[in-house]
Amino acid sequence: MKIAIASGKGGTGKTSLSVNLASFLAKKQEIVLVDLDVEEPNSGIFIEGELIHSENKHKMIPEWIPDNCTLCGICQKVCNFHAVIKMGTRIMVFPQLSGNRSDQRCRFCDFGYRTDSFRISRFDIGGGNNERVREKNRSCHQ
Repeated sequence: MKIAIASGKGGTGKTSLSVNLASFLAKKQEIVLVDLDVEEPNSGIFIEGELIHSENKHKMIPEWIPDNCTLCGICQKVCNFHAVIKMGTRIMVFPQLSGNRSDQRCRFCDFGYRTDSFRISRFDIGGGNNERVREKNRSCHQ
């Protein structure tokens, strides 16, 4: 038997349900609990078990360089993830919307490289670097 518990929204109780269901089923049979949350895999906090496999993941996030930007707005038009928005004399970047893996780049990243108006940085996901991404997003809204 395989059971999947999934939702795109945070805070819905996926981890709580998964851990409790795994604990209950483990009383009668051997089970495997797989936590595929790349940002906050927290099942290990609530249940004792052996970690069999762990993998570091990252995403590529554009950073706007105002001094090199002409504010033409092309970045907003070509970003497949709608992670870049021109608002008046500023470009806002939403890291949460950027491609999830290094192979999920849109034409925007290539455009940003050519114009030097953006720097594409690698950010590790999970395990503590999330606060850096959240902080960058907060600074966009100020």
